[in-house]
Amino acid sequence: MITPDDLRIRYPEFSDVVEYVDARLLMFIQDAIDDMGTSESHWHSEYRYNRALSALSAHYLVLATASEYGDTNAKYPIIQKTAGGVSLSYSGLAGASRTDYIKRLSSTTYGQEFLSLRGRTFVGSLVVTQSGDGSGGL
Repeated sequence: MITPDDLRIRYPEFSDVVEYVDARLLMFIQDAIDDMGTSESHWHSEYRYNRALSALSAHYLVLATASEYGDTNAKYPIIQKTAGGVSLSYSGLAGASRTDYIKRLSSTTYGQEFLSLRGRTFVGSLVVTQSGDGSGGL
């Protein structure tokens, strides 16, 4: 588990205790815990869990800070622009799909770090069984 001070040490850009008060940092740490759970063993080590928790907390903090300062635009990459007719298309739409969640995480360096840690930790596996008919079970 991390504290606001742990987050400030890992990411010195949040070291201003006036702008980033403990209560605000704790709120985003709790949000990240809500998404990740509390089982450090699933992340193979307490250290990796804390790194992922820090990255996800910082991601949420950055998005909230941006909206606090008026940036309420979607956090997806723009895939199409038009100047004369004023058209704009994003690669994702608002929603709760897994793909949109990953795109949102990809919108900050902290979210990208979380995705990288998650990808290295939770690797999919393939189970091969013998079916008995000589086909190899595949």
